[in-house]
Amino acid sequence: MNTIQYLIFLYNVVNSLQTGSSTLEFVHIIFRHGARTPEIKDTYPTDPYKADAFLPMGYGELTKLGKRQEYELGKMLRQRYNEFLGKLFYPEMALARSTDYSRTKMSALLVLAGLFPPSESEIWNEQLPWQPIPVAYEKFNEDTLLVRAHHFCPKYVQQYNEAQNSTEVQTFLRNHKDSMEYISNHTGMKMETIYDGFFLYQTLLAEDKMNLTLPEWTKKVYPEILSKFALERCILENFTPDMKKLQGGRIWQQILKNMISKSKNELQPERRKIILYSGHDYVVYNTLVALNLTEPHFPEYSAAVIIELHRIEGNEYGIKILYSRSRESEIEVLKLKNCKEICPLKDFLTLTKPLIPGNYTAECESNIDLDSRLR
Repeated sequence: MNTIQYLIFLYNVVNSLQTGSSTLEFVHIIFRHGARTPEIKDTYPTDPYKADAFLPMGYGELTKLGKRQEYELGKMLRQRYNEFLGKLFYPEMALARSTDYSRTKMSALLVLAGLFPPSESEIWNEQLPWQPIPVAYEKFNEDTLLVRAHHFCPKYVQQYNEAQNSTEVQTFLRNHKDSMEYISNHTGMKMETIYDGFFLYQTLLAEDKMNLTLPEWTKKVYPEILSKFALERCILENFTPDMKKLQGGRIWQQILKNMISKSKNELQPERRKIILYSGHDYVVYNTLVALNLTEPHFPEYSAAVIIELHRIEGNEYGIKILYSRSRESEIEVLKLKNCKEICPLKDFLTLTKPLIPGNYTAECESNIDLDSRLR
């Protein structure tokens, strides 16, 4: 990189943090785990790769590539927010929360390692440029923020079941009948649903990212055909406005609660600057699609949504949304329809009010208090 390129790079980094007289106040990061090995539930009978091919990690765990992706995400965030966060880490500054999976917990730890390398005064081992930072998580059956809504939201389950029987979904399956029969014949398992195709896509993608040679028969369906099943699954899980609201809208409910509190100097602890959520492809996609911020797509490993709170003028605040699709791609700015790049908080709340739950318990038609779990 020559001098001119470096100066342009520095300008872009600084300019992305400050627009006009705005000042960054708070950041949320929602990201997907890194590349992983296949999950045992997604494997197929004729798969040439059995358990020993995935040692020492095991099924459903981060690979070396996945670890690098998450660490690089953390380094990218450090580069972007270096001045905002400062050199020293203090516990009140950051909250990291993960789903109850090893790969997402490890991903959170790796992002934190890249984001908060120890400064000179924090080094405790000269051979280890790392400092321990805790990651919080809820047990799977108690998590109502980062886990799919069909595990706890009755209304979502009802609409999801109706969506599976919709004309659109049945047409998709009918249009891919020949491919599904072809896959059934070669995998040794019946291919009947969108999820059957999606799970196979996940397995082949995981093996492909590990540089394992895929069977010759897969060339007819992977990645082109099976990636359509992954995309259709994203669409299916957000088939109606209510489904979007009860999934990604739930995450926005928490984010905006934090943003409003921060804008009023009521967020505890007061020194908190950043919250990180480590999750899965659906957490990233649901967050985006709830506010109609993106086209249908299947998020890549380590994809990240970045949501910034800026002080615009005086006591006025605004929200800026960015998307990092992968470690190889440039960060994109996403704009809420009918609003500016940095959308004034009042306008943002008005525009998104129909898309975000008010009383989540009531809107889910649940007999369990789900609203008290937001914190």
